[in-house]
Amino acid sequence: MAHVYWNERASRYYMRYSGAAPGGGRKWRTKAAPETWTKKQAEAMAHELERGAEMGEATAADVEVATLADLCGWWLEHWCKPASVKRERSRLSVNVMGRALGATPLKKVMPQLIEARLREMERDGAASASVEHVRRTLRRIFNCARKSKVWTANPAAEASPRSMDSKRAPTTLKPDEVVSVIQATPTPWKRDLVAVALGTGMRKGELLGLRKTSVDSERRTVTVSHSYDRETTKGGHTDTIPFPEWLKPFLAHAIAASDGETVFPAASGGTRSEHTDAVAIIQVAMKAAGLVAGWEHVCRRCKARATKGQGEPYSERRPDRNDELRCPRCNMRLWATPVPRPFRFHDLRHTAATLMILAGGKPHEVQRILRHKSLDTTMRIYAHLFAEDLRPVVNLLPAVPPPVETSASARVALLSHSALSVETGGPESQVKTPEDSGPWNGARYWIRTSGLRLRRPTLYPSELIARTGRRMPWWLPHVKAEGPGGWVAGAGGAGQ
Repeated sequence: MAHVYWNERASRYYMRYSGAAPGGGRKWRTKAAPETWTKKQAEAMAHELERGAEMGEATAADVEVATLADLCGWWLEHWCKPASVKRERSRLSVNVMGRALGATPLKKVMPQLIEARLREMERDGAASASVEHVRRTLRRIFNCARKSKVWTANPAAEASPRSMDSKRAPTTLKPDEVVSVIQATPTPWKRDLVAVALGTGMRKGELLGLRKTSVDSERRTVTVSHSYDRETTKGGHTDTIPFPEWLKPFLAHAIAASDGETVFPAASGGTRSEHTDAVAIIQVAMKAAGLVAGWEHVCRRCKARATKGQGEPYSERRPDRNDELRCPRCNMRLWATPVPRPFRFHDLRHTAATLMILAGGKPHEVQRILRHKSLDTTMRIYAHLFAEDLRPVVNLLPAVPPPVETSASARVALLSHSALSVETGGPESQVKTPEDSGPWNGARYWIRTSGLRLRRPTLYPSELIARTGRRMPWWLPHVKAEGPGGWVAGAGGAGQ
């Protein structure tokens, strides 16, 4: 608890208060009060300083000796959103705190060091969006330090931003596959969970933290206010979204079967944790529905021998299942196992958004249902699906008649004729073939080679002099002309 004491030697009060340290834990701090202050004024200021320290407002003395890793730990403890602490701690530990950049004193953290670390991540194969997430987190950390009035610069803001666009479109299910996946989910509560995810586009934590009281069956709305057992969502706000009519019986069954406060409780009746393997739920359902990337046919006998060091395993992958295949080594029938299609539980949210867009949903409508903070996030992920909105614009282009198809023999004849002749366009035109092509005889053009000429032939200097009767420019080399005048010098245009 904050307190003050009188220092006889300094003839003033000193304030003592405790607070969080940048690297974690607590630390006692001492600060001298002005000589004119009374004890009551010093006590009020001591309590104010302690409240600021509890809120994570580090002092200048702490930051003076702190490293970037200490600042990251301080930010995670006092400024990071509770729903994002685990993800941000993992990101910072792997990419910043556990690296040489994390051990750098704050006074020596420059934009060049942060940019070098980001480029190192790119060389190691990190995605552009992952690198940008690290840069944005560091920028946020330094902004919080500036709000604490102990730091003035933000080196992360000066680092080059990276693109957040995904290199691939989200993996989604087709409309007929949605029905197959829901019907193929074996366990009733898992079937209801998949159905609600597809019908509302909610995230995994929001689904497992959904309260019974948040479901309004009469109005067909769901109030999203929790994520797991936290009373906040990823966006940090509460939203009410509608759900389709077909989802009503699934929600009614899940609420009736629930013994706890949530719609999808754990076996003990409490809220399911974030360690719930939702990927396994959707993968089992997709395998049962036959939505797989292929089938792996494995010889179990060769596989068993390979584990004992007596050979190599044998397997072959095919797009369809074939139970009649046999091993070419031991003639044993191959065992077919499905190869799962790359699909995450979060892709159910992408599927819901995709189906709404393809059905005619507008960008701002999809944004409100998905509860994205800005429309830019929605467009960045699903912009490729709004191409139909641009069709009236491209239809304004002038119409062009279709191309006239010609036979292969006609095209060959056309090319052969072009290779053997040149169209001159005048009465003096003359057609030359490779067989009778000789020295230049005064015609406008002549064929120098038997190849196809697509531009006007280039004349040699002697030919140019014979045609024009003029001397060569000074910049051309010495040549011997065929016309009158004998040798013609290029330098200065003087004859020899």
